[in-house]
Amino acid sequence: MLVKFIKFARSVTGFGVKIAAAEMIYLLLPKRNCRKCGYRGCAELAVAVASGRETIGACKMRRYEHFRK
Repeated sequence: MLVKFIKFARSVTGFGVKIAAAEMIYLLLPKRNCRKCGYRGCAELAVAVASGRETIGACKMRRYEHFRK
C-alpha cells in the first residue's frame, strides 16, 4: 500500500507537494479509503493536506477512531 502511495504522490508533484510530508500525513490516516472526506482515498487526502489545500480534520474516520479508543 505504501508503495502505491509513493507512486501516487510522485505523480502529483506538480502541485509542489513535498513527498516526505505527504508520507508522514498518510501514516496518521486510517487508510480505509472511505471517501467521506471528499477525496478518492487516504493517499489523495494526504497530498491535499501536505500541499495546504485541506486540513487533516477532513478525515471523518480519523475522528471516529479517536473517540472509539
